[in-house]
Amino acid sequence: MELLSNASRISDITTITVFLSYNKAYLKLSVSDNGLSFLLLSDEQRESKLNNGYGLREIEKHVRECGGEFQLKTAESFTVEITIPISEVNGNDR
Repeated sequence: MELLSNASRISDITTITVFLSYNKAYLKLSVSDNGLSFLLLSDEQRESKLNNGYGLREIEKHVRECGGEFQLKTAESFTVEITIPISEVNGNDR
């Protein structure tokens, strides 16, 4: 929800893509948008926005607590990818 809320606040976004997949090993969520605002910022401005953004840091913290991976990609769009091992979520190994 936080990822969608963040994206909805950017005025130049016209498309938000949410992809959710899973298998026996992991659950993967990818949320991306086509906004250019973030991509047009300097590296310093991007870093400042990310470091001051409470939501993304909290998401990353919770993902890592579950033994998962959090990736932020900003090459052609703003994309957050989250992968969480199912065994970590269920508390058992499969």
